[in-house]
Amino acid sequence: MFGLEIKEQRNVALWKRHIHSLEELLHLEHYASVAETVCMSERLERTRGKLLAVQSPAYLDYVRGTIGADPLGPYREARSEYGATESSSRRVTMA
Repeated sequence: MFGLEIKEQRNVALWKRHIHSLEELLHLEHYASVAETVCMSERLERTRGKLLAVQSPAYLDYVRGTIGADPLGPYREARSEYGATESSSRRVTMA
C-alpha cells in the first residue's frame, strides 16, 4: 500500500473516531444544553460530510502531490467497536 492510500485509510479512521465521540457527547443528558450552545448537531453533520469526502474516490486525486503518510511510521491497526483503526503511541528513544 502506498503513502496516499495509507493517508486515506488513516483519515477515514480519524473521522470515524470524531463521529463516534460527537455522537457519544450528544447522547449525554447532562451535556444537552452545552451541546445546543456549541451547535454540536451541526458539527456532527459537518464531520459526517468530511468522512464522506475522505471515503470518496476523488479523495486520492485531491491529496495527490502531497507527502501522504509514512508507511513505516508508528501505526498499528487495532479494530475498535465502530470499525475504525487507531494509531499507536509508540515512542522512539535515542541512546
